[in-house]
Amino acid sequence: MLVNKKIFKEEIFKRKFNENYYQCAKALKVTSSQLHRFINTDSQAGSKLLGGIYEYCEKEKLKFRDLIFLPSEIKKY
Repeated sequence: MLVNKKIFKEEIFKRKFNENYYQCAKALKVTSSQLHRFINTDSQAGSKLLGGIYEYCEKEKLKFRDLIFLPSEIKKY
């Protein structure tokens, strides 16, 4: 599963938390450094962050499926 970072930044990080890493991380039950790395680098969300986003969306009545998607192709090694 992948997170649509653009929608996450606009709809949750900016709109709901006014770009406050500490408050957003606390609501998602992750560390602010995990959140910062996810938002500002090419890293993807791990299971803890995905779970936090899911729980936050459920609590706030947001559509989780708007933020999360499955890659169209999965490469096998």
